[in-house]
Amino acid sequence: MEIEERDPREIVDEKFLKENPNVIVRNPAFDVTPPEYIDAIITEEGLIPPQAAYLILIEKFGWVIQDYFISKYSLREEDEDWYQMS
Repeated sequence: MEIEERDPREIVDEKFLKENPNVIVRNPAFDVTPPEYIDAIITEEGLIPPQAAYLILIEKFGWVIQDYFISKYSLREEDEDWYQMS
């Protein structure tokens, strides 16, 4: 997967680049982090566990993805019940 590189001047100023010609500044547009390394997601709604991200999407944006997650990820019944109560 090729990751887009953005202009390094978005994160350091031109002066830094000129004074440090041997320093390579990388500014990837996004990264790919394996899910096992994610402990929490910081959102406007607060700190949430990754397993709850889809619940926030459903609640805040009305995304109808619950059936997709139930079938694809074998959502446990107690998780579905929790969502119905919230």
